[in-house]
Amino acid sequence: MLGAGSRLVGDLHFEGGLHLEGCVVGQISSQEGCLHVHGDIEGDINVPNVIISGRVKGQLRVSQLLELTETARVEGTIHYQRLHMMLGAQVIGDLLPLTDVESS
Repeated sequence: MLGAGSRLVGDLHFEGGLHLEGCVVGQISSQEGCLHVHGDIEGDINVPNVIISGRVKGQLRVSQLLELTETARVEGTIHYQRLHMMLGAQVIGDLLPLTDVESS
């Protein structure tokens, strides 16, 4: 967990789950994990499962499930396998589905 008021500058690789309430400036990646964003991210994300309730500016590659809650704000290209987008979520950019080959 990265708590509210925290700021991390640099790339971040994790396993398991990561809950972000602070700010990350850099790339975030995981081979087998779930990222929950309540804070702000400026950088690319490459994680199998992502839930966004905060703000992301960068490209996303989500090989399993991307969930955008009503408070999500995303600016950038999103590559996704499955997408659940709630009423109120905002995306400024492209939504591009991954093929089965690309997501593995």
